[in-house]
Amino acid sequence: MAKTKAKKQSMSILRILWIILIVILAIIIVYLYRLQTQGQLLNTLLKTTGSIMNFIEKDPRVAYVLLSYIPIFYLGYKTGKAKK
Repeated sequence: MAKTKAKKQSMSILRILWIILIVILAIIIVYLYRLQTQGQLLNTLLKTTGSIMNFIEKDPRVAYVLLSYIPIFYLGYKTGKAKK
């Protein structure tokens, strides 16, 4: 009985995280739509991209880490999927 209760609780935690993710995505979509209707979407995207590029120029290790970890995680994903 204890195992089934623990399993149900872990599923409810995953469900809560899933709902939080969906709500965050919905908020982002509504925010982007609001920016588009006000005509500020392009300016906001350009400012955000510029600040990210400035951060990467100050510390290029961030870009190297991201560019190296993405293929590593992708290969791990493909390997795990192939084993199933």
